[in-house]
Amino acid sequence: MTDAQIEAKFKTYEDQIGGIKKDFEIKLEAEKAESKQWKETAQKNADALKEFEAKAKTAEEARVKVLAEARKTEIKSFVDTMKKGGQIIPAQEEALTKLMESMTSEVTVHTFEAKDGSKTAHTQYSLMKQFITSLPKHSAFVSMTPANGAVRTVPGAVDSEVHYTDIKRGGVIVTAQVDDYDMDQEAKKFIDSQAQVGRKVSYEDALVEISRRQKVAAA
Repeated sequence: MTDAQIEAKFKTYEDQIGGIKKDFEIKLEAEKAESKQWKETAQKNADALKEFEAKAKTAEEARVKVLAEARKTEIKSFVDTMKKGGQIIPAQEEALTKLMESMTSEVTVHTFEAKDGSKTAHTQYSLMKQFITSLPKHSAFVSMTPANGAVRTVPGAVDSEVHYTDIKRGGVIVTAQVDDYDMDQEAKKFIDSQAQVGRKVSYEDALVEISRRQKVAAA
């Protein structure tokens, strides 16, 4: 083989290698471009996902807040109804409210079965509501209900006729005005004032003391 033939063959190999190299570079650039596109798409998707998660979190927080407010409103209404019905006394209102707010209404804790076979599932929350509703009228309210419907005239009173009842405590009979919201507030103040000097007074005893003071003031 002559030098010219060798050189021609070498050039042919060189051209083939150059072609292969060029094809490889073209494919490499295409792969880079595609990879860049995939990265950009992946980043857009990641940003979109992050935005969606943020919106979902905000929506969930809003939902939880609305439910919490609705629960508070429902509990306040229930406690007020039970207080008016006499199942609880005002001194128990705050503790019962806090207790019910801490209870779950999503997990069943007990199921009652009636004689007819029907079943009623209860959560902590619904079970507490049923329990409080079933309570009889508190003794403080019972003792304040006038058995004889006595009506006495009180000089200087806004209403000339005010209902009273007698309560016997420790052998001493005191007279108490019935259905008086101010009396409830005065009883609470009396309990607080006694607590400041280290003396514990029950709500019922406070009612009796305020009743005695009202009787003295009205005499």
